[in-house]
Amino acid sequence: MVLQVGDGDRTGLTRGLFFLRLVFLGFLLIFLGGLDGRFERIDVDDALRRIEVLQLLADGRWFDRTLDVIRMPEAYVSPWSRLVDLPYILLTWVIEPFTGRDAAARYAFLVWPPVMFVGFCLLFTANLFRLVSESSGRMPL
Repeated sequence: MVLQVGDGDRTGLTRGLFFLRLVFLGFLLIFLGGLDGRFERIDVDDALRRIEVLQLLADGRWFDRTLDVIRMPEAYVSPWSRLVDLPYILLTWVIEPFTGRDAAARYAFLVWPPVMFVGFCLLFTANLFRLVSESSGRMPL
């Protein structure tokens, strides 16, 4: 029994190595960019997204995007769709029994962006190699 990766011309192995290099370089850039302490700081959008997710988990009102904790003359209505919150909510639900709600939300916000990055790398690699094979081996411009 012979294990064959790809279609005999090492295309599958080449794709896999390209994907792994792309993921490695991406995470290396993320790590190098975080050496200045950026991972300990959080921007306003991420903070508001976490507040929105925690409030949705607390009251369960999917269509009410009003954030009560934002102090303004009138109620603040979040402009973001709840569909963007869905992965964070699902991850928080999965992690919550082990850590509690606040820590679970924090972990969800740490886990989901790298998962999206790996998915992007998979799609990029698949499309790049499809375009290369269609253009008879030349790199697409």
